[in-house]
Amino acid sequence: MSASRVEVIAVDRYADAPAMHVAHRSHIINMLDGDALRRVVELEKPHYIVPEIEAIATIC
Repeated sequence: MSASRVEVIAVDRYADAPAMHVAHRSHIINMLDGDALRRVVELEKPHYIVPEIEAIATIC
C-alpha cells in the first residue's frame, strides 16, 4: 500500500505499530512525553498531523 503524493511518518510507542508498516519513516517515543513529541515534529516538519488524541500529550 502506498500513496504516490503523500509521505507518511508514523509515530507510536512501540515498534511495528500498524501505521509503521505503510509509513515511509517512523519514530518510537513515549506518546505521553510532550518534549519527545515536540522533537519529532521539529525534526520532521510535517505539513499535517493526524493524531490519535487519546494516545498523545496534547499540552506541551
